[in-house]
Amino acid sequence: MVNSMGGSFVGSWLSLGQYDSTAVIEMPNDISMEAFKMVVMAGGGLTRFDLTPLMSFEDGVQAMLLAQEVRYAPFSGKKDSE
Repeated sequence: MVNSMGGSFVGSWLSLGQYDSTAVIEMPNDISMEAFKMVVMAGGGLTRFDLTPLMSFEDGVQAMLLAQEVRYAPFSGKKDSE
């Protein structure tokens, strides 16, 4: 199913703790991943399916550089003319 949606199944593991298992799936984009989640959940075999998008360190650095360029001022509730 993953391959038919343009993705690849990297692997899965059983785990102890909050989750019973973890799978790593690569999809071409977030829309494809969400569609995969919808298909799997519609079957009724799972009660929970959490997504955690991953990014490379290189992409993380690019995100940090982009964020550094943005000037942000917390919302104060006051109009600019006040």
